Amino acid sequence: MGRRDTLSKQIVRCTLKQTLTKKTLVAPALGTPTSGVLTNCTGLPQAGLSTTTGEVSTATTGAELTLPGGTYGFYPQVKVTATGGITHASIATDIASTSYVTNIVLGDNGGNTVSAQQRYVQASPPYNLGDGDVPLFVFVLLDASGIVKATYVAPEPPWAYNGPTNIAADYYKNGKSFQRPRLTAQQRIEMRDPAKREAVLQAIAEAEDIEVTHKIKNADMALIPHPFFFNDLTGLTVVMLDALCGFGDHIATLHAHGESIATLLHGGAFAIDNTPLTCCTPNGVIACRATWK
Repeated sequence: MGRRDTLSKQIVRCTLKQTLTKKTLVAPALGTPTSGVLTNCTGLPQAGLSTTTGEVSTATTGAELTLPGGTYGFYPQVKVTATGGITHASIATDIASTSYVTNIVLGDNGGNTVSAQQRYVQASPPYNLGDGDVPLFVFVLLDASGIVKATYVAPEPPWAYNGPTNIAADYYKNGKSFQRPRLTAQQRIEMRDPAKREAVLQAIAEAEDIEVTHKIKNADMALIPHPFFFNDLTGLTVVMLDALCGFGDHIATLHAHGESIATLLHGGAFAIDNTPLTCCTPNGVIACRATWK
């Protein structure tokens, strides 16, 4: 190889190197992140995901409690009012439900209150038992002396995401939520038969979408009428606090701003009236008013 050929190759390498180092990069389609925030994300459903928190608690040596998030819940966090006792928290111990349910067992033998908080995705609010939209469900387990033994506080009722009925909406239209029809058990069987498959697909295509009504949302209320359903309730009373009043608005606002209603209940901040109200409640649950002490 001659000297002239060697110089020519060196010139080519230098030219390529300069071209690559001076290349102008085009900004990505998502935009330039500023302080960790992406811009131009117009295709993302930013308002389509709503989360909230619910809390269950007990002041007993052991209680099995239904978590509000059910199938839409994240892993719960737990706490105790004071250390020193033997505190435990675990998933359901003696499973008493033939359908999926998200239960947690809490307890402490030192007289402390144990709580579990769960964040979950809201799929179907609001909820109405027949008297109006409930802003916050507060269930309280009381002994014969009116002492708070366990609580449940969440915008969703315990049966909402824990029963077999799917109450989540596939889409929203004109302020209403709708589901696309699901295959029936018989249609699933017929889908395996080539001679019947086309008819099933045609039936699905022609089926009307279903509005997710309050009747559908409360379909599993009889299966899980309250969060303490899987316990021995001898000598105990299940109370649901009246949420459709001024006091109900107060505690719903406090919960939305991060206040632990369970802590207030166990701490004796509320006076619970023992006179049942004539409003809609699940079986085995009485509705009572509460006030500040």
